[in-house]
Order: sequence, then C-alpha cells, then structure tokens
Amino acid sequence: MPSRRHSLVRFVIALLLGLCGLQASAAWPDRPVSLIVPWPAGGSTDVMARMLSPLLSEQLGQPVIVVNRAGATGNMGAEFVLQQPADGYNIFFGAASHLINSALYAHNGRALRYDIVTQFDWCAAITDSRMVVVVNPKVPANNLRELVELTRRSAPPLSYSSAGAGSIQHLSGELFLRTADLTMLHVPYKGIAPSINDLVAGTVDVSFESLYPLLPFIKTGKLRALATLTADPVPGLDGVPTAISQGYPGLVVAGPQFVGVPKGTPLDISSRITRAFETVFANPEVVRRLEEAGLVVSFMRREEATRMIRSERDKWAKLIEKADIKVD
Repeated sequence: MPSRRHSLVRFVIALLLGLCGLQASAAWPDRPVSLIVPWPAGGSTDVMARMLSPLLSEQLGQPVIVVNRAGATGNMGAEFVLQQPADGYNIFFGAASHLINSALYAHNGRALRYDIVTQFDWCAAITDSRMVVVVNPKVPANNLRELVELTRRSAPPLSYSSAGAGSIQHLSGELFLRTADLTMLHVPYKGIAPSINDLVAGTVDVSFESLYPLLPFIKTGKLRALATLTADPVPGLDGVPTAISQGYPGLVVAGPQFVGVPKGTPLDISSRITRAFETVFANPEVVRRLEEAGLVVSFMRREEATRMIRSERDKWAKLIEKADIKVD
C-alpha cells in the first residue's frame, strides 16, 4: 500500500510539473528577450541584429535587446548562451565562424567547450554575407593579379586583418593565399570593427571581409575593392569583378548567419522564434535594406537550417584538413 501511495504521489508531482511547464511556455515571453551577438558592437552581425530587434519586438510582444558577448572569435558568446536556462530568453546569433571553429579546433587536436551542431536548436538561417577582397588605398594594387605580384615581391610581407583566428575572414585569407601560393602576415583582431578600423587607418594592408560593414568605406574611397568571392558580380559594386573572372575559380566563400536557442528549449517556444523571424524576413522592405547593405537573404526554417549548418561545418572541415591550417 505505501508503495502504491508513493507512486501516486510521484505521478501527481510529475503531472503538476508538466502543467507548470506548459503554462510557462504558453506565457512566453513575459519579459524582455536577449539577442546574443558574440562580437563587439559595430560589426556586420551586430548592425543587422540592431536593425532586426525592434521588428522582432513587434512579433513577440516584448522588447528584444541586443547583447554583445564578444571574445574568442565568437566562442564566448556561444558558451554564454549554453550556460543559460533553455527557456527562449537568450537567442543566439551564430555565423560561419562558429562552424569554422568547430572544424579548426578539431583539426588542431583541441576541443571547444560546446558542439555547434548538437547543443543548439537552430530556429532559422537568415542571411549569407558576400565576401570581398579589399585593400587600403595606399596599396598599389587594383585587381587580384596586381595584388599577387605585389605580395610576391614585398619584404616585409603584406599583412591581412581578420576578426580573429578561426574566423571566416581568416579562413578566406588562407584559402586565397594557398590558391595563389603566397604568404602574408595574419593579424587577428577581437571582432570585425577593430579589424576594419585598422585597415582604413593603414595599419594593415588587406582584408577578406563581408561586404556589409565595408560598403560605406568602399563608396567613399577609404578602401579599394579588388574582387568579390562570389559566383556572380555583386549588385552595387559596379566594376568590381569576381575572383572567378580573374582566374581563381575556387575562391567562392559564403558566410551564413543563423539563430538558435539551447537544446532542450520547449518546441513551442523555439517554433515561435522561427515564426517571428520568418515574418520579419517576409517583409520586402527588410529584404531591400539588407540586400542594399550587401547581404543575401536566404531564409531557412529549422530543419533545412540544421542541415545547412551541418553541411557547411563539414565543408570547412575538408578545406582545413586539405590545407592543414593551424591555429595558435
């Protein structure tokens, strides 16, 4: 009899806990939601997040606040989100650098503190960055051929900046250098904004960067674009040829951005986040503004986004293995 009574008590407790969980999900969100950007303010992801946050607030009925958790090429932001409760109040803004880091650390026999594929519930993929090769105007090169020739005869070597070791900027640079059989000095920064600032100042010579944060500097002549790392010419960059058209068919790089929450977040909450982003990206004005800034809107729902993330991680792993790219 006591055993039966104890079993009944446990059943009632479990039922009540389940009902409480359902009520909590139904009430979500009942306070502000944080959109975690794992890079400093001023970078492309940060700028896009701040553009989207008021639109997401309208969809969710609560303020959506951009929070910068920078460090370790985006890894600190990912770790921070995974340390929070799986309740939907911390939405993570991931990018290609997280997929690269996953493969790069594994190749170098080091372990990240998280698994980008399995520990997140990816709600949506939203955009792709167009990558561009740019130089400071003092660099006497107007196309990739001239940059290659200049690099080969430069002593000391030319330098190129990135948002950090293992970032998509770093790997894009390594891909170019290995394709052209060149050497440059890699100068990693803690984010896109300081990398671009030093490029504009002439502290470094070259960068392989997403178009989004570069566009104002290219249009005002503070930076010179030599090539796009895209399959087709980029609208708005008249006269800037692709790397393919300049004799480098393997230099095509896409930089996806995606959003997710820790694995274990209730499905109805993560699904609502997916719907909120889908509604925002169905707005033609949002698409126009993003494309004018150099981004390609490529919205994917959760299942397709998860497949893409796994596929992109595997693609970078093959490149890193083939090129034997090291990281300190």
